[in-house]
Amino acid sequence: MNRIENIREWGIAILMYLFLQPYFIWGVYNTLHPFLMVALLIICATSVKVRNEDVMYKGILSMIFVWLAFKVNASLLGMLYGMIFLASEKLMINSYEKFIKVFVYTTTISAIVYLLVVGLGIDLPHHTIPPLNPEKEHMYNAYPFLVVPNGLEMFKFFGCCDEPGAIGTICAVILLMRRFDFKQRENILILLFGLISFSLFFYMICLIYTLLFARLKYKILLLSIFAALYLYVSKESLLYELIFARMQFEDGQMVGNNRDIGLDEYWYESFKRSNDYWWGLGSGTKAMYNEGGASYKDCIIEFGAVYFFAYVGAFIMYGIHKLRPSLTNILIYILVICSVLFQRPFITNITYILMIYIPILSLSNEYNKQGGIRVQSSI
Repeated sequence: MNRIENIREWGIAILMYLFLQPYFIWGVYNTLHPFLMVALLIICATSVKVRNEDVMYKGILSMIFVWLAFKVNASLLGMLYGMIFLASEKLMINSYEKFIKVFVYTTTISAIVYLLVVGLGIDLPHHTIPPLNPEKEHMYNAYPFLVVPNGLEMFKFFGCCDEPGAIGTICAVILLMRRFDFKQRENILILLFGLISFSLFFYMICLIYTLLFARLKYKILLLSIFAALYLYVSKESLLYELIFARMQFEDGQMVGNNRDIGLDEYWYESFKRSNDYWWGLGSGTKAMYNEGGASYKDCIIEFGAVYFFAYVGAFIMYGIHKLRPSLTNILIYILVICSVLFQRPFITNITYILMIYIPILSLSNEYNKQGGIRVQSSI
């Protein structure tokens, strides 16, 4: 590999990791963000390459982000956002693979420290840091590549992130993109990270993928394990509290869905009947209506339904264009985009943007390498 290309790829990979906001840059992230953004887009600008058949779709994606930038009063950033979609697909795929390696290496250290601190109760050296989100009242104990909420009885695995849901989302998207191929040893570790995050979302993605795409014997095995655990796990147990109790429904809604934790549904229903629903209330207004939550509805509150559905539609349209005629890959991609927007609806965060964009390239690349033959997953 060309040395310059290798440097570019590792540069993008590290920047993507930093955009996840690991705990060791919480205090300086707002200061670093513009510099990280400019560095990323300069790297992308040095590798512009768009195939003729993709020009229209990538042009639409670029304009969607120019539109977003005007909505957040940062037009220059919109121009820079658009450059991401014009960068070489090879560069973006290889960079994402290196990002996965960075994530796996650092999270493996996190998991070892987690086992020692949370599993075995060993009091390793640490220091206390304030939360990334000022709305949270608790502090965090910071260990090497691991944070643990201070003063809370917490068994969930946070890694370097401020919520276990971030670990669950990243692991789920990587496994979906790689078709749950456990012949790649990295994917076994990623599965373990997702499991110990006790992210309900991660468990649901594993269940949905298995039911839709896995071989019959694995469907039967998974359902048998799930049924046995549900029947025999005590309602007083930690596993029941973290997983099964959150799958129950009350008033037509799943108990474990805490994305709308601060949202008044009566207000939202009224909001849907107003013109503001279509055009939004403006950037930053979601904090007034869904304090402490993180829902796709926040995007609609801030930017409007017209923009939100244009955003989603542009990615799905490009995904269908790139992945056809493989219906399996199209369905996996729709599961990816719905998952990210439901669990981490941060449509201005570059890493989550790339978590929606790069699976299109990766699944298409995988399909093309097989000469148009659909790839079988390992489960």
